[in-house]
Amino acid sequence: MLVSARLPVLTGALALSFALAVRAQCGQWSDQFATGGVDKSVLTLAARDFGQGPVLLFGGEFTVAGDRAAAQIASWDGASWSDLGGGLGGVYPCCPVERRLYCSLEFDDGSGPALYFGGQLFDYNGVGLGHLGRWDGASVTRPGDGFDLPVNALVLHDDGSGVALFAGGKFTSNGATSVRRIAKWEAGAWRALAFGGTNGLNGTALAGFDDGAGEALFIGGAFGVASGVAAAAIVKWDGVNFSALDAGLTVPGAQGTVEALAVFDDGQGPALYAGGGFRFAGSVPAQNVARWDGSAWSALGGGLGVPHGAAVSALAEADFGAGAQLHAGGSFTAIGGALAVSGSARPVAPRARAARPATGCR
Repeated sequence: MLVSARLPVLTGALALSFALAVRAQCGQWSDQFATGGVDKSVLTLAARDFGQGPVLLFGGEFTVAGDRAAAQIASWDGASWSDLGGGLGGVYPCCPVERRLYCSLEFDDGSGPALYFGGQLFDYNGVGLGHLGRWDGASVTRPGDGFDLPVNALVLHDDGSGVALFAGGKFTSNGATSVRRIAKWEAGAWRALAFGGTNGLNGTALAGFDDGAGEALFIGGAFGVASGVAAAAIVKWDGVNFSALDAGLTVPGAQGTVEALAVFDDGQGPALYAGGGFRFAGSVPAQNVARWDGSAWSALGGGLGVPHGAAVSALAEADFGAGAQLHAGGSFTAIGGALAVSGSARPVAPRARAARPATGCR
């Protein structure tokens, strides 16, 4: 029997960590949130409108957003923070394990649109989640059987058989079904993909993107090989084959990690943005965040974090009336070489599609 719990009504916006505004390809990071950032890592960002205007939903490890308590979940409406009914509740009473919200996504499985959310989530108000929940605006339920390990990523992707929901993480099973690292929601159940778990491939970040050769699934994580293809931390799957994105995302002497992927148009057309823990994108120095245009990598200013610092764990586009901007969250405390407030930042300029790159911008 499917049990459910009521989730408090959303009245504001969620907790965030940083944001990027790109005008053509010239952008600048800023940490000027009205009431500060959050006290711990941001692991997911998602733009939503629940009928009261756009908000940016945040999830992660934090317990405070701005000046209010917000356990693992909060929102930002462009001017102020709001909690989500007090949040998810800190640690589990049975053991010192913190709840973590890693991802969220709006999806209609045929029964109406709902917010799906994944993470290190065993239950919510008595509802057994198995690391994945579904909120229809009135109650929380578990879609399908529970996963054995946290769900790190959710994405909508058309693999040729129609748009479907895909989940990624370090999990190996959903109920009695073996689903190694990546799973697809189909006909009311989770099923494995043929390549799941191959050569240690995980799916801690997922994005659907058309790089000019058709829609493909891009997979980020902590791996160096995907089905025999050398691919440092990120790989493209076209439904049949894997291919690398140049030399991938690396740190000196090893592959890096990718924790977030997002598609964003900076005025020059849609591109794939990657966040994580790395120092190079291909051969280009890039501090934890980089842009892939389908053929080459580029850096975003001085990046986020400091050498040997923390990672970028979330990326999302949001528009609060000044133009679309790319927001980012993580555990970093610096923008380039400058300290950020509680690991938070926001855009300083809107996207201008018609603008030409200024001199010196890259």
